[in-house]
Amino acid sequence: PANTWLVASISIATLLLLVLSLVALRVDQYITTKDEALYISNLRNKQIMDSAADVIITINESGLIESFNLAGERVFGYSSEELIGKNVSCLMPEPYSSQHDEYLSRYKRGGVASIIGRGVREVVALHKNGTTFPMELSVSEIHISGQNRLFIGIVRDITARKRVDRKSVV
Repeated sequence: PANTWLVASISIATLLLLVLSLVALRVDQYITTKDEALYISNLRNKQIMDSAADVIITINESGLIESFNLAGERVFGYSSEELIGKNVSCLMPEPYSSQHDEYLSRYKRGGVASIIGRGVREVVALHKNGTTFPMELSVSEIHISGQNRLFIGIVRDITARKRVDRKSVV
């Protein structure tokens, strides 16, 4: 009887360990699958952004750049690694550069937007080499549940079009 009890206890313990191992394996597979899905989703979104002909820049509420696509690298001359975490004002000449943070603060406090959500506007941008160029800018705002808002800038370099316009006037 004592031997039977010992054998039964060992059998139950072994079975319990087997069940726990299978559950742990299934949880690990689930986590791996979720991680893979998240990775694939992030990769897909990056590829979509990088295939866009126009510049796409996202900034947080503090004006810091969170993403910058390949068109942005081409147009502004910076790599995304150089700009991620930097203030977007580094892409603007003066006086806009020094005014941008105050504009953003005023907007967040409930002020009127002069660019955000107002369609396309023509503004001047600053290239890495210090030259300025004309661009069209459209800025929108999104709110992600449980997070701060995010601003998305779509930029189009209009240097060539302006050059053609000047030639046709002359």
